Amino acid sequence: MKHLLLFCGLGLLGFSNTAKAAPHLNGGAPVDTITGHARLVRQLSQELCTKLSNDHTTKFADLTTDQAMQLTQQLFTEVMQRDSVAVLAMMAKGAQQNLQPQQVGQLLGHDVVISLSKTCPASLPLLTRLSQTEQAQQAIAAKQPTFSEPEKKALQPLATHLCAQLALADAKSPLAKQTPAQRNELLVSLMKKELTTGRSQLLRYYSAAQIADQTRMKEIGEKMGILMLAQKDCASYILLLGADHVGN
Repeated sequence: MKHLLLFCGLGLLGFSNTAKAAPHLNGGAPVDTITGHARLVRQLSQELCTKLSNDHTTKFADLTTDQAMQLTQQLFTEVMQRDSVAVLAMMAKGAQQNLQPQQVGQLLGHDVVISLSKTCPASLPLLTRLSQTEQAQQAIAAKQPTFSEPEKKALQPLATHLCAQLALADAKSPLAKQTPAQRNELLVSLMKKELTTGRSQLLRYYSAAQIADQTRMKEIGEKMGILMLAQKDCASYILLLGADHVGN
């Protein structure tokens, strides 16, 4: 079921207005080969995580999407100003590889968001709210496969039930404290069970031949991921599970 995880991870590309498709350097080398990029991403994400972990007054999950975006931009500005020497040095190195400062900043923001998703449980409520901004929803919509209302109606109960099962699993053993491998195993198990027990629901829209087709089932998994991401109480799980596979 890795297709579902990879698809959900695509949603991360819309979780920040700094997220852009990464250009390539030197005929195809990834941009994170800019000297100092990986170290600076770790440094900025650690500083942001510390700020979020030490904030015991802001209820991130209750912020409006505009407030979440403003707070994120403020926090990014603060940590980048604090590490301005390193940021400017990396921009200078990027310029040597024909990258504009804005491009370097976008790539930093993109990778810091992904790093936070993977390593900082305290960031998840804020990143979940970012996933619900208009910019994020537009980015996700641009990448998602299209499906009809009857198809959505057939898949919605399965997606909702799978979200409930993730919530139960999280209550027993917090997903944020599990390893990526453990989370992957959990989701694969729950997804397989959901598609098996929900076969009669699937047959309300799909034929038996379609359900038996692996390619079609991959598409069904992707579409369930879309519906799960749209559910407020489920978005944080999809964010975390998707982050395990972004950049891997």
